[in-house]
Amino acid sequence: MAFPTPALNACLTHPLPARSYVLFRLGFGLILGFYFFYAMYSGMLHLQYIAPKFFFTYPGFDWVVRLPGWGMYALYLVLGCLSLLIAIGWFPRIAAGGLCLGYSYVFLLDVARYQNHIYLILLLSGIMAIAPKLPQGWAGIRARGPSEAQIPAWFLYLLRFQVGVVYSFGAIAKWNSDWLFRAEPMATWLVRDIAAPNSWLHSWQGMPFVITWGGMLLDLLMVPALLWQKSRPWAVLVAGVFHGTNALLFNISIFPPLMFWATLLFLHPHWPAQLLARLGWRLGKWGQAEPTRFRLPHWGLALLAIYSLSQILIPLRHWAYPGDVNWNEAGHRFSWRMKLREKTGSVKLYWIQDQGTITPLNPEALLDRRQVSKMIHEPFLVHQLCQKLAEGLRQKGVANPTIRAVTQVSLNGRPAQPLIELTANLADEYPMGKGNPWVTSLRPLPQAVREP
Repeated sequence: MAFPTPALNACLTHPLPARSYVLFRLGFGLILGFYFFYAMYSGMLHLQYIAPKFFFTYPGFDWVVRLPGWGMYALYLVLGCLSLLIAIGWFPRIAAGGLCLGYSYVFLLDVARYQNHIYLILLLSGIMAIAPKLPQGWAGIRARGPSEAQIPAWFLYLLRFQVGVVYSFGAIAKWNSDWLFRAEPMATWLVRDIAAPNSWLHSWQGMPFVITWGGMLLDLLMVPALLWQKSRPWAVLVAGVFHGTNALLFNISIFPPLMFWATLLFLHPHWPAQLLARLGWRLGKWGQAEPTRFRLPHWGLALLAIYSLSQILIPLRHWAYPGDVNWNEAGHRFSWRMKLREKTGSVKLYWIQDQGTITPLNPEALLDRRQVSKMIHEPFLVHQLCQKLAEGLRQKGVANPTIRAVTQVSLNGRPAQPLIELTANLADEYPMGKGNPWVTSLRPLPQAVREP
């Protein structure tokens, strides 16, 4: 079957130097290796995945259970070693596939631990698992001339596309009134957590708007600026400052260095060789000759199209649900929505017995402090906890338990309001795919709060 057009065939299959990808692979592996080994050394692994008594699960994945403590440490040791294999280029495709599968297991253990950088790691490692075969080690950087390691254009374009999705949908997610016209939650964080008292950052009322509008425009314009050759060096410089600032101001783990390193994929594939040449390092020939002709079968093109379309549609799925996604959280995950909401408040659970007796239920008996705080953000987690508590009541002989939640939650400085309908029996199961009908609607913003 013929390729759709010869021009598209040539565009996607023409060979490119592998140097920039090999260097990305090196940084990716080192960042991940540091992350996994540090998690074991610092006790973060124990705190997150061994100490908790209860995990919130993804719908349909409650069969994914935690390994014993030694098993979790063994898994992280393996993941750290796989990351280093990726870095040094030894069996990198197998290592990337193993990393993707192993970290997917960790990812599925606890939905309350969802973070965008974990999702990005899974996507990038999955793409790296289907990379073309390259010489072992760092030959892809050092080889030149006839023995220069090469990759098909579609592979580099796919990596760039994935990184571009993060920037682009990060900008689209900021197109809301709180971020653009109230500078929330940045205004709250700036005063409470970031700026020193009496500093100009703290006192200048326009500073939050500079940050929110600047962040939105940076995300929106980053990909076009990276694609245009004349603006590309400046875009990389701005990206470095942006991600460095985020690393200093916010506790977002390895996301800033990972995103900056991935941003370098937009540079010309020869840039590592050009940089080393300017430093006076000569690149010798190393490795066997690599083929310069690549093929992309029809089914391969179809898979690329399906994957790309899914990465565009999934972040937009929250529009299929009624209400504000920052309030009801329906469609929040997998959508590159970052630092857009600040929720404070309380959640109290009660068992309503048949005779009218009201018995308080204690979430702290199952949850740690972070899980309780996370539950205030997400009504889905409240419902899942109530399902667990109802299961315990049924085991004690209560046939049809009734569990209700009394909630008062504030979003981005608004007056607190109920998050969950008081009449909803959270011991009942609710159909998936229709949002959360038992979640209240976000009330209109009062005029006094609306004005900056």
